[in-house]
Amino acid sequence: MENRISHNGIITSITKDTVTVNITSNAACGSCAAKSACGMSEKKNKSIEVETKYFPYATPPVTMEDLHVGQNVEVYMNASKGTKAVIIGYLLPFIILTATLIITLTTIKIEWLSAMIALSAVAVYYLIIKMFFKKKIKKDFVFYIKTIE
Repeated sequence: MENRISHNGIITSITKDTVTVNITSNAACGSCAAKSACGMSEKKNKSIEVETKYFPYATPPVTMEDLHVGQNVEVYMNASKGTKAVIIGYLLPFIILTATLIITLTTIKIEWLSAMIALSAVAVYYLIIKMFFKKKIKKDFVFYIKTIE
């Protein structure tokens, strides 16, 4: 089986084009025995929309008749896509922030202004991603759904 990233969730709505699945995301310390004592554990509910046009490509293939609201399912994507998402969402902005901060600190030597310029550079990066690459990213990062028996 191909290496993949998956989460279990519950179907909250079904339309002609998408199935919305609610998953609970746990922080890395979520399984720690001391989580109740330290207060650092974190759970977040997230909704993932799975487009129905990708159902035939799921392993095993899924049909609309297989699904209903309230059903437990597994939502997954290829692990290589997860790595790419981390690079686009975290690594590149970090590099932009650090490089901009170093360059501005060595040239203008005003710390607060350098910090503002570096944060603005990251904001511009995310704005460019949203405005010009949103459709490409949506096509590239495809979620699949699998019924849980």
